[in-house]
Amino acid sequence: MLAFLSPLPHPHNCHDYGRVGFLLDRALRSICNQTSDRFVVIVVCNRRPDISFHSPKIHWLEVGFPPASDSPGPLPDDDKLSGQLDKGCKLAAAFAAARRFHPTHVFPVDYDDLLHHRIAEHVLAHPSGNGWYLDSGYVYWEGSARIVPVRDFHEKCGSSSILACRRAPVPDSIHPDFSKARILNEIEEDLLYRHFCLHSTRVSYYRDRGHPLDPLPFPGAIWMRGTGENWSSYGGFPSILGHPVDGAIREAFQLDAPRRALWREAAASFQQSFGGLPAMVRRFGLLGALRHTLAAIPARLTGAIKGH
Repeated sequence: MLAFLSPLPHPHNCHDYGRVGFLLDRALRSICNQTSDRFVVIVVCNRRPDISFHSPKIHWLEVGFPPASDSPGPLPDDDKLSGQLDKGCKLAAAFAAARRFHPTHVFPVDYDDLLHHRIAEHVLAHPSGNGWYLDSGYVYWEGSARIVPVRDFHEKCGSSSILACRRAPVPDSIHPDFSKARILNEIEEDLLYRHFCLHSTRVSYYRDRGHPLDPLPFPGAIWMRGTGENWSSYGGFPSILGHPVDGAIREAFQLDAPRRALWREAAASFQQSFGGLPAMVRRFGLLGALRHTLAAIPARLTGAIKGH
């Protein structure tokens, strides 16, 4: 049995909570398209959003956590730590809520990403595994006709680790109705960060403890970019580097992608790569923004090329 855990941001820390509901609705349709029925989905939120998709597999956990920041809207770059901590505490609460279903593994999932339909089937076939990390996956820009395969996916996207429950550092004393402060009091903060808050450290967390995760043998998720609610809305992996979304991807991930001319894709790719430049200029100055943007290009391009 696999439990997907999906935390939502506080409505106060969103551009548009209605948009969050739309993105979650799409993600849940993808998650619940599994080829095995041995799974549940725990959505943890401050307020249940309006969605049109419903399934007995979906279970809601409403918490009373305060906003991650008093400032309205998505958190700025210099305050992302607060958002990561809020996300980590919500995942710990979701983990506690999932216990009543007796899952062998949990999969922390961002509310706007899409998942491959064979993930629950794979976990069911390997119930004693330590877990898996998504070495490969895809980047998809909203409204694009193309998709970019990416390697080292687990270092880039939050929906990238399937974890054995028996290895998780969540004490049995944690209950789903605990406050954020009480969760932080019960779980060592460094463990919370490495296991739940920062997806990029999970592989090393398990490896350092002698329980290494295995690479998932197929691309497991699509990192959805440019949704309007992403923390990182621009930069790297322009869609022009990818290939057209084919029927296999549409079916496996429930991805509804339009068709458009290649020149429109090229124009959109420029926006995908440099659309965040004005905000970076305000923060770092013109030279600093150009330096940050250009420095990221080689790694992004290499990651995309490796995915082909």
